[in-house]
Amino acid sequence: MKKTLCVALFALIGLLLAAQAPEDCHFYVEDGSIFWRQVFESPADSNTLLDHLFGSGNFADITEVSNGVSFTIAPRKINTRAGGFKAGSVAMYVANYTMTAHGILEMREGRYRVTVDRIVFQAGPDTTLETYALNKRMEFKPVFVSMNAAKAIDYELTRLFTIKAAEREDW
Repeated sequence: MKKTLCVALFALIGLLLAAQAPEDCHFYVEDGSIFWRQVFESPADSNTLLDHLFGSGNFADITEVSNGVSFTIAPRKINTRAGGFKAGSVAMYVANYTMTAHGILEMREGRYRVTVDRIVFQAGPDTTLETYALNKRMEFKPVFVSMNAAKAIDYELTRLFTIKAAEREDW
């Protein structure tokens, strides 16, 4: 009896841990879709933010929406080395395929919020992040964390959206 109870308890703990969002990352699941959301504190004004989106070459299909802009992240390789990950320590789809996604940037005084969804990895047929990262119960798979996929994607998106106001030079 005690043995069965212990096994059931460990199984329950495992399920609860698997359902949680990856630690130190900005991912969450809603209605079976994975979202990444982060709020950035910045003195950058809306013109600086828009200049970054238009001028960086990292974004396409930029469209104005209420309180911000909608965009597509241009296909890009995730720079795992810049994130401090060694070869072989990151899931193959993150290390080898290009990623694209949809996002919305919302602006407020002194901060902006970026929400990214529809993350797709391109290698032959496009494959959604949900295919790699979620189980049948629409919870994060433990391998999404253990193979550093969550941290590598989180690092890349954070780097992509960190925008600083340009310092003005006095002439």
